[in-house]
Amino acid sequence: MLRGIARLVLPAALAVGSLAVAASAPASAAAPSRATVAAHSVTWPGIVDSVNLAKHRFVFTWAGYRYTVTYTSKTKFTNGTARKLKKGLHVTVTGNLKGSTVLAATKIVV
Repeated sequence: MLRGIARLVLPAALAVGSLAVAASAPASAAAPSRATVAAHSVTWPGIVDSVNLAKHRFVFTWAGYRYTVTYTSKTKFTNGTARKLKKGLHVTVTGNLKGSTVLAATKIVV
């Protein structure tokens, strides 16, 4: 009796386990969701679209999306300063995503 149950349960358990592994593999290979990104510090390269030095922010494009980057006096600038920011400049921004399109920068490589 136990062998009969084992013959039914074991293949079913292996099939379900292999489906779970197969289903999770493509998801991990795809780009992380915004909810996942919001919980972690991210580093994105992009191109500056517009700059507002008075409000300590600029807009840049990464992966086809536009993000507003805010920075403070504690933000670390590498290879330049905020005054070097201008439209068309390639930058790399490290920071935390606030909401869906605002990135609070901790480091900016100009």
